[in-house]
Amino acid sequence: MKRYFVLAMAVLIVVSTTACFNKGNAAQERIKPVKTVEVKEQESPAIISYSGIVGPSELKKLAFKSNGRAGKIHAKEGQYVKKGDMLMELESQDLQYALAASKGQLGAAQSAYEKALNGASPEELRNAELNVKKAQDAYDYVISNCKKVEALYNSGAIPKNELDKVKLEADIKESEYNQARELLNQVKNGARSEDKKALLNQLEQAKADYDYKAGLLKDAVMVSDIEGYVVDILYEKGELVPAGYPAVVIRNKGIVVNVGLAEKDYSRVIIGKEANVISGDRIIEGTVTNISQVPDAQTRTYDTEITIEDSLNLGAVAKVEIITGNESGIWIPLTSMLSDGTDYVYLAKGSIAEKREVVIEGITGNTAKVKGLKPGEQLVVEGMKRLRAGDGISVLK
Repeated sequence: MKRYFVLAMAVLIVVSTTACFNKGNAAQERIKPVKTVEVKEQESPAIISYSGIVGPSELKKLAFKSNGRAGKIHAKEGQYVKKGDMLMELESQDLQYALAASKGQLGAAQSAYEKALNGASPEELRNAELNVKKAQDAYDYVISNCKKVEALYNSGAIPKNELDKVKLEADIKESEYNQARELLNQVKNGARSEDKKALLNQLEQAKADYDYKAGLLKDAVMVSDIEGYVVDILYEKGELVPAGYPAVVIRNKGIVVNVGLAEKDYSRVIIGKEANVISGDRIIEGTVTNISQVPDAQTRTYDTEITIEDSLNLGAVAKVEIITGNESGIWIPLTSMLSDGTDYVYLAKGSIAEKREVVIEGITGNTAKVKGLKPGEQLVVEGMKRLRAGDGISVLK
């Protein structure tokens, strides 16, 4: 009996010792080390985030002014070109023939107009004077002969029809003499004002036709008007290229990211605002350079362009953060926040952990603007994942 009593006492001592040991460990576990920062009201950049598509800032579709067959093709897709570099040529033989014919017509019109302005040459004047002299001599001869024939008729030597023939010839020679004198006067006085005006109109029409055909021949060689890259060549050598239809597509070196701005953010973003374009692990600075004034009919968002100086693959999707200004409030690290369906943080109240629900008002980078905290409170920023409300804590320095 005595032996059983001793055994029971031994067991009781062991149990009591173990309980005391565990109680000491539990008390020690409730004291958990944490790090804290003081909650402050401060300003932080206000940022709105969107996803955007990378594209060229300028895309140009180049066309010819006249129909033709594709001749030499000087560029290829993806090629870098400078302003003035040749891209494509049309076969130009027919255009050259048309230009040569137009040049001949222009020369003839120019000569006729200059002749009207400058008057007749000395040789032309001499010829006109000789023609007058010849016409006058012929007229004087016929008049003299007419007088003789008239005397014979009066004496009854010849019939009246012979006299009529001579008088008709005299009338004809008089008319030729008058015409020769009129032509001489025109040669001396030059062309009339209405004739000069008509010739000037013909010259201007001929020049316009020549310039048009020269322009067509020049346009048969397509050159780049910007510095950039060839996106597409739509025709092969020998194919018929219609006038006015794109033949070569090029883009400039500029890169933009296009985003659809929601109506709620439309008034917050203006041209010139800074933005960050995030692609993979790259962060590229950009600027808002264009905002559509009318929303897209389907998405009801406003097309917005962010221009960047760096290069990204066309068609790639990138994250865009637009800085709309600064906002005052309580900003805390996102890593200090926990969630069980409701967002909350832990505060250090002396040596006790206090659980506090918060409401997120905005997120900028790695920080969040929240409601539910007051300046001066101590926010747990390390060790909070091991905490429960009411736990004992020791704040590490």
